Amino acid sequence: MILSFLFILFYLAIAFEQAFKMNKAAMALLGAFTCWLFVFISQSQHVPENALLMHLGETSEVVFFLLGAMTLVELMDGYNAFNVLQPLFKSSHPLVLLWILCILCFILSALIDNLSAVLVTLYISKSIFPQSHVRKMLAGLFVIASNAGGVWSPIGDVTTTMLWMGNQISAPVVIKTLFIPAVAALIIPLTVVTIFKTRFMGSEITINTSPRKPISGTEYGIFFLGLFGFCAVPFIKYFFHLPPYLAMFFSLSMVWICTEFMERHSREKQFSVNAALRNIDTPSILFFAGILLMVAALNHSGILQFWAQQLQQYIHSDFSISAIFGLSSAIIDNVPLVAAAQGMFSHTPFYCNHPFWLTLTLATGIGGSTLIIGSAAGVAAMGQEAIGFGWYLKRISILALMGFAAGLLVLYITLF
Repeated sequence: MILSFLFILFYLAIAFEQAFKMNKAAMALLGAFTCWLFVFISQSQHVPENALLMHLGETSEVVFFLLGAMTLVELMDGYNAFNVLQPLFKSSHPLVLLWILCILCFILSALIDNLSAVLVTLYISKSIFPQSHVRKMLAGLFVIASNAGGVWSPIGDVTTTMLWMGNQISAPVVIKTLFIPAVAALIIPLTVVTIFKTRFMGSEITINTSPRKPISGTEYGIFFLGLFGFCAVPFIKYFFHLPPYLAMFFSLSMVWICTEFMERHSREKQFSVNAALRNIDTPSILFFAGILLMVAALNHSGILQFWAQQLQQYIHSDFSISAIFGLSSAIIDNVPLVAAAQGMFSHTPFYCNHPFWLTLTLATGIGGSTLIIGSAAGVAAMGQEAIGFGWYLKRISILALMGFAAGLLVLYITLF
């Protein structure tokens, strides 16, 4: 009970970081230390130490994967590689551009990750739509698109990556099973906005038609090289059975070597990997490490298994349990929720690609879109376009809930 209280206490501190004006990474790391300190004090020292090393190994796999992925995205961004996407936006019709941007965000989130996809599409939208109220609406739709796009790819969302690395899901099955539900989760909100365009985006929408800077060969090269690196990760795991973080190390190293050659033979100062490493969101990586170790302490103590039994006793539908986790991810960060689910439900009844894991993947991904604080993509959009909690709740949350319901309905029909 004491360990559960400690976890809840630190989790509340993380959830209300803005009120406490304290970075959530600091609270997660302190929580990891405190929870494991209690485990060591209350149990024999040798058993917790071995368990901690085992959980640290599992946590490190996720942390190193994220470190490589974030560095690769920063490297592509440093070379302005995403300028390659500019020719897609030649249309002068705002609704056509809306659909293109959201579909692009959906696809990019599956390849690079949902947070980076939102930042890239927001950057592009600023050069197309000068009106702030239009960009705010677009930012809300990008949150929905990126979270939907992240669930059907093993590298598209942190939680999907965690389940993939934990062998709860496999890349071919998650792509085949969740792609259509993820599309439904995006298409329904987009269709509603298209039908009621004036209500959501206003009657006057201005488009910037000024000529854009020509795209260089370097930008093309880094873009396609980085894209190849991300796409290579699931293939390396599938064919060679190597851990995803090693595959990500390979992809990053290939781009790193190419940029070193470019820097050596160029007269101009080039963006370096050292600069990319300085720019990555290190606090987020430390947050993931801390929160995963906090959940690992609960798992080691058997608390998660106890709550899993209680859930199954009172809620007899695995699909309903997954849906509850999904809606909860709008309030509670989906990373600890999924980490808790991994510890709560064993591999014996819930085998790899069990409908429960597939539903949980979809629900916790798209469920975070219903509130702007429910996902990293939402928090990024909040900062970039100064979106308030109330504005998002009034304009976007109902659209996200429609997408959430549509995605789960399509998946239910597919699986059951």
